[in-house]
Amino acid sequence: MAPLSSQSCCGRARDAVVVIANHAAVHRVLQAGVAAQIALMVGGKVDRLHGDPVAISGTVRLLSDGRWTHEGPENAGVSVNNGPIAVIDVAGNLVVLTTTKTAPGDLQQLKAVGIDPTRQHILIVKVAIRWRGGYLPITKHHIDVETPGLGSVNLANFDFHEIRRPIFPLDWIRSGMMGSRPEDEASFRKTTGEVKGA
Repeated sequence: MAPLSSQSCCGRARDAVVVIANHAAVHRVLQAGVAAQIALMVGGKVDRLHGDPVAISGTVRLLSDGRWTHEGPENAGVSVNNGPIAVIDVAGNLVVLTTTKTAPGDLQQLKAVGIDPTRQHILIVKVAIRWRGGYLPITKHHIDVETPGLGSVNLANFDFHEIRRPIFPLDWIRSGMMGSRPEDEASFRKTTGEVKGA
């Protein structure tokens, strides 16, 4: 969210959309009403491992009851109740604030609040894999981004305690050899005494 916000302020990013679960922000937007100008802090509500809150300001574009139905392919026909939802236009980008979390991956999450995902230049989907079923068919390009949080695939981001050492792949990653040739992995294991599958 922060990089998009910094690009938006300078007019470099437009027609992007991101969904963020933020109960307190939705409550404030509901009080302000449609067409109101509003400034909010969004995100960063779980802990600082997932990033800090980001300041946004924009116009309330839409308020919704948060009810929609999956179109699929995954969970087709399953109803969702996100609680009240607010859509904020922030310098040409749309921030969809939901009361409750729902795993992204279904285009109806956006369509239900009047957003046509095929008309957006940037779709920010905060999930590792589940987005592919709904979003991959409509994307021209996709960029996987490593963001802060507990769901990182980069094990070097975490401190591990109370484990025997050496251990593969943690020490291999920290050695800087990750991504190297298979024979380098074998050499690392032999040097450290780490046995594959042990």
